[in-house]
Amino acid sequence: MTDINNLIEFAENGEKDITGLNQTNGFPAALKPARQWFNFLFNSLTSKINEVIDQVNTNKANIESIASVLPGATVLWCAPVVPAGYLELAGQAISRTTYSALFALFGTTYGVGDGSTTFNLPDLRGEFVRGWDHGRGIDAGRTLGSYQADELKSHAHDILTNDDELGIGRVTVGGPPTSTTYQTGSTGGNETRPRNIALMYIIKT
Repeated sequence: MTDINNLIEFAENGEKDITGLNQTNGFPAALKPARQWFNFLFNSLTSKINEVIDQVNTNKANIESIASVLPGATVLWCAPVVPAGYLELAGQAISRTTYSALFALFGTTYGVGDGSTTFNLPDLRGEFVRGWDHGRGIDAGRTLGSYQADELKSHAHDILTNDDELGIGRVTVGGPPTSTTYQTGSTGGNETRPRNIALMYIIKT
């Protein structure tokens, strides 16, 4: 107990000046007495232990952050490289066993894969995502995960003109009714879309 008590006493009250002591030069007796060697080692070990503890805490926080995201959670990713623990939603076939959590969630909703060992992820490349109607009645008849083609809402256009411009000419009273179809010109691209930005959809595995 005497040795332990001496160590405790020194740690609490011993000289803290460790000038000249370092791991490169060693601990020569000419510089400091043995008790200060111990103090130097104690301080060095404490510093290293604290560094390790800080790193462990950082890693623990990162792991907990990743683990807190539920499998199947879909997020928009702003970088071209998919992070660990995620997959790009590109319609690819993946293993039913390796990604059993995802297979349990939506099975073959987005494709049967090879029919036995794989299944498909949804392909969200180049797609806009719309909230599932789920009984609201705005986009009725849709199932979760179903695709929908582009479409314009039904509408009409007015044409302002006069008889001479349309080439109607003379009309005989009592004659048979006539009708003429006119078509407006077209302009634009190959789809209807709002202003947008391209990002990557990824899913937690």
